[in-house]
Amino acid sequence: MRAWTGEFTNCKQRGAAPASPPGPSFSHVAEKISAAVPSAKPPVRVIAPVEKTSVLVVDDEYGSRESIAFSLATEFAVDTAERAK
Repeated sequence: MRAWTGEFTNCKQRGAAPASPPGPSFSHVAEKISAAVPSAKPPVRVIAPVEKTSVLVVDDEYGSRESIAFSLATEFAVDTAERAK
């Protein structure tokens, strides 16, 4: 199977205008879509950032303290402490 190019013509039609590509033409559909889609962009709604709730994690073991802090960090502003004094 040969790929269609604008310069390909059948040997019986030398000198004839290039053949149209195989299959239906969809240019009319593209025109309808571009006419239906507005060119102006809708206004952008800006939402103020929400402050995360603060959480204090206190544990004397470093690994446990950091593990808990890491787990909570996606939803809270986490502070850690080794002891409560």
